[in-house]
Amino acid sequence: MSFAAKLSRPFRKGFRKARLKLAGFSCRDQGWAKEIHRCQQEVSETDAHPHYLKAYRDAELWYWLHIPSWMTDLSKAGFKVNKVLDVGCAYGTLALFSQRMFNCEIYCTDFTDIYLSEKLKQNYNFNFAVNNIEREEFPWPLQFDVIIFTEVLEHLNFHPKPTLRKLRSLLLSNGKLFLTTPDAKEWGLQPNITKAFKMFLCPEQNKRL
Repeated sequence: MSFAAKLSRPFRKGFRKARLKLAGFSCRDQGWAKEIHRCQQEVSETDAHPHYLKAYRDAELWYWLHIPSWMTDLSKAGFKVNKVLDVGCAYGTLALFSQRMFNCEIYCTDFTDIYLSEKLKQNYNFNFAVNNIEREEFPWPLQFDVIIFTEVLEHLNFHPKPTLRKLRSLLLSNGKLFLTTPDAKEWGLQPNITKAFKMFLCPEQNKRL
């Protein structure tokens, strides 16, 4: 459990606000933050999974804090986006934000279908498939302008290099990959894993890299 998670809820909110301030953000001054809030509200109102309502909605921004601002900068720079892929899309907040930001087609995958509500998929015409990005063939013969890969890397069961190569093959030549993973400064290192990183198995060849 992280240091922040051990704190009382009011203190934890203060801790997160302080961390946000130190990161150079003031959410109330960010247009993207208002849009994220609207997306969260929409997700909440479309038969959302109980865990999203109970806990995840309050926490998710801290998993991918910078990505909405990076997407906003990309849009302002005139970067043309036709298709976005969200790998490990969970409840769909970033997928919905991407659609509203870029007015684009949305493709989502996750290892289960219990998180993303059918109503949200239907309302916004999300293309969704249950897919193991490490072990299974990708479900669409497409390439993407933007790929979102947030808080998934640490859940991979094999060496990440083949999966990252797969994601690169799914990007267009000038495409953008948005990737986040937990910060070791907050969550701590996993020494038993990091010391053996080179010993991870390759998912496709079932051999050591």
